[in-house]
Amino acid sequence: MRTVLNVSSDCFYRWLVRPESARSHRSRVLLEKIREVHKSSGYIYGSPRITVELHKTGESISRSSVARLMLCTTKTDNLDRSLQNT
Repeated sequence: MRTVLNVSSDCFYRWLVRPESARSHRSRVLLEKIREVHKSSGYIYGSPRITVELHKTGESISRSSVARLMLCTTKTDNLDRSLQNT
């Protein structure tokens, strides 16, 4: 894999064992909560309503952050769906 990425083996293996950053950990936790709220709404709520619901639970997050996380999820979900055989 390191040859595909054209990086040295030292850098690749340091990256491989590096712990998860605080931001990516928080994003992952928030994404799980966003998915939960989105599912409980019957997949109707968008980022403004999900932000309000998260604020009710005590989460401090902006609407744009919710939208960013939802957009990243949507892109990967759509990619998974487009690769399925029919």
